[in-house]
Amino acid sequence: MSDDILKLSATELSCAVRERRLGALEVLKAYIKRAEKNKYNSFITICSEEAEMTASRIDCMSKSELVNLPLAGIPISIKDNICTKGIKTTCASRMLENFIPSYSASVYEKILAAGAVPIGKTNMDEFAIGADGTTSAFGMTLNPHDTERSPGGSSSGSAASVAAGEALLSLGSDTGGSARLPAAFCGVSALKPTYGSVSRFGLTGLAPSLEQICPISRDIRDCALLYSVICGKDERDMTTLYSQGKKYGVSDTETLKGMRIGSIPGLGCDKRLFALLEESGANVSETRLPMIDTIPEIYYAISSAEASSTLARYDGLRYGFSSAMGTVEGTRNEGFGTKVKERLAQGAYVLTYDNGKIYVSALEVQRRLRKNTDYLFEKFDIILTPVSDITAPSLNDTRRIGEDTTGSDKFTAYANLTGIPAVVIPSGDKNKLPVGIQLTAKHGEEEKLCRTAYALERIFKTHQNNIMSTDV
Repeated sequence: MSDDILKLSATELSCAVRERRLGALEVLKAYIKRAEKNKYNSFITICSEEAEMTASRIDCMSKSELVNLPLAGIPISIKDNICTKGIKTTCASRMLENFIPSYSASVYEKILAAGAVPIGKTNMDEFAIGADGTTSAFGMTLNPHDTERSPGGSSSGSAASVAAGEALLSLGSDTGGSARLPAAFCGVSALKPTYGSVSRFGLTGLAPSLEQICPISRDIRDCALLYSVICGKDERDMTTLYSQGKKYGVSDTETLKGMRIGSIPGLGCDKRLFALLEESGANVSETRLPMIDTIPEIYYAISSAEASSTLARYDGLRYGFSSAMGTVEGTRNEGFGTKVKERLAQGAYVLTYDNGKIYVSALEVQRRLRKNTDYLFEKFDIILTPVSDITAPSLNDTRRIGEDTTGSDKFTAYANLTGIPAVVIPSGDKNKLPVGIQLTAKHGEEEKLCRTAYALERIFKTHQNNIMSTDV
């Protein structure tokens, strides 16, 4: 029976729990058994007791109470930079190794209110700095498809836990592709919402003007379900834009008829995919993202500057790790990993060189990029791009994404710099490694984005052998 439970989507499973065809404890046992083995080091903290208590409360509810719980009984993992009251939130760093928040992130409160069952805090690159899942102070995350390959980062544990069947849904975060790259490498789906559509209250910040909390799941229907729960205005985060209430569901009747789709060359399946999209009624043409070659430089200038500022609070004096030396320098040297210290140095340089000229210039280019993007979406409804120019690299070759990330960043960071929504869905495999494709839309059009992605998902599932090449 547990194997049958693991095959159900979140949409199907929550319906079964609400209708009493399955119990929340029964569902939890199917998933927690895998999570506790932690075969891929997906988790830093596993919350077995808390999860059992939550599942038991759901099983004690009446049908009338359950009917309003869209995530009833759904096992979900939480990236370890999202605050959870009473449960350690380490950011995968020695600096916060024993930090237990006294409050919860808004998104965490929302999923609990919707009936979800959180089963653990997932591994990640330290303070969300990294692209390969290897910089955690608690050991690297492994890719469930090939344990000798990177799962991507920084939301490595979130994507790996879903891919491995250790959780059905996960909450990650995305600053420049941190949820979408792991989704592509692990063969799952991720949604990076419009900036401001999901509260960041309780997210341990890295680059506040770029980052968003993101749903990760096996398919885009479940991403839309989780997004509909966590989106909405939050008085504790003044950057949030939208009122609560709209549901972002998708159905099997979704079509691409009349959809104006622009495609960036390099998808690896262009001509075959174009033909199938046009057969489905879409109008497809090639295009280019504006200023695409400048994206990595702009992204690193802005994200490094903001990281340098947000991480300045970790001085060993107010909270977190404190060095026996009793100095700020000693605390940071011992508490931070190499990657974090490198990013701090980069940020300090960007903010101070020539009175901050680099940072100011990057912000000006970002403004132009946003304006040009608005023009682009006057012509297209959806833009298709690659996620990365590589499949999941060997853990012995993470330099390819850990240091030379321009092949990924120019497509993923584009959405963060402009604030537009983006989704990644599995589009096949190359040499038995997962490959993803990214869809973007203009601000606030998550519903259109998810509906298009779901229609595209069905095309990939139906015509897989006619679309993707097995060559790298």
